Amino acid sequence: MVSKELDNIYIHAIAMKKLIGEVYKQLRCIWEMAASAKLAEGQPKEEADFYQGKIFTMKYFFEYEVPKTKGLIQRLMSDDRLTVDVAKEFIN
Repeated sequence: MVSKELDNIYIHAIAMKKLIGEVYKQLRCIWEMAASAKLAEGQPKEEADFYQGKIFTMKYFFEYEVPKTKGLIQRLMSDDRLTVDVAKEFIN
């Protein structure tokens, strides 16, 4: 019984691998964007345009890309096992 339950947990984790990878990539980008914006503070005036571009890129990312992460995390936290429970006969 325990072995079967562990097998199911393992299969579910494998099925979620892509989502986990997507969340990781988003978190990594969030970290990099925040670090770039922090570097923009106190830079010489001749480099201001370059760093202002970094800040606008970060704002775009936080406005358009970060909200997608919430949906991915909700899916990972869901108890729905659709990708695991589908019968082989249903897939052509």
